[in-house]
Amino acid sequence: MLDEEEEHWPGVVLLDSTSFWRRSGGRTVPAFHVLAAYGYDIASEAASSGRWSADPWEIPAIELTGIPDALPSQVVQSKGRLLKAVAYQVSNTKTWSDFLASTPGMPEVVVADGGPEIRAAVTSLWYGTSGQLGAEFVACRWHWAKNLRSALEDDLISLDTRASLTDKRKRAREHLLWTSAERAFDSPAAWSAFGALAHDTLAYRHGHWSGPAGEDSGRLPATLAWLRDHDLTFTVQQARRALRPGPESVGPLEAELQFVRGSFARRAQSLRNRERTNLLLRLIVLGRRGHVNERLWAERIRVHLDTRAGHAVPQRVLTEHGGAHTL
Repeated sequence: MLDEEEEHWPGVVLLDSTSFWRRSGGRTVPAFHVLAAYGYDIASEAASSGRWSADPWEIPAIELTGIPDALPSQVVQSKGRLLKAVAYQVSNTKTWSDFLASTPGMPEVVVADGGPEIRAAVTSLWYGTSGQLGAEFVACRWHWAKNLRSALEDDLISLDTRASLTDKRKRAREHLLWTSAERAFDSPAAWSAFGALAHDTLAYRHGHWSGPAGEDSGRLPATLAWLRDHDLTFTVQQARRALRPGPESVGPLEAELQFVRGSFARRAQSLRNRERTNLLLRLIVLGRRGHVNERLWAERIRVHLDTRAGHAVPQRVLTEHGGAHTL
């Protein structure tokens, strides 16, 4: 491990991934996935200041409207930074568990998109014990809004009988519900107001979906089902917002993943060796963290060669195992 790389997980960790594709047999197939983490350190005095509790199920006795989106700046003592990025053939609970276990320690807070594979890995690896509380899992607000809008679009298109599919989609994205979806997560009052407007707009009647012709399909609209399924999670997460350090979105990590996608997009076709690819990803992470001093790296290479009597390691050491691609 290089000095500039993380020795342990910081207090707040954001998790997300991105996928790459390649052409094979005249079609596009999955190439590999890059799992990534972004993090912040928590000021040592934060835990004893009374501003936040380590118990993720403790809802404070405070007014639940107008809660600020972020904590006071002194709670997080460092700027966020890209922690690591690792390529895997698949993105599932097993690979996420491997990714998380490869760095020692446990963060206080984990922010992710709420996907079952990430949540399962976090829960299984960073669970609480009798002497230690586990990591608090926070669902990303940006992904919540994205998923809610997806459900909204389907429901609003179903209600609109006056236009083509293209026009329906355009009108759905101009609807008041669409434009206000993200603000629904600002406070319990905004959540309730959005839910009431969604019920009125989507013709909710006695727990069933009344379609454009008034028929009873016997199912709940996708938007209302989404609100129902996330109500408890939102209530707990929003109530603890003022007591929890760090952001409530993986947006900072997404910006880093965009850079990775731009760097790898044209190389995915030829990146077949996982070990080589991950060495490249380590260099990219170091570059994004500002460690790109050419003189420093030249000195490291010189020291490395001096310890080997001036001989570099064989250039094709990192070959595929048994001739099979590892990515």
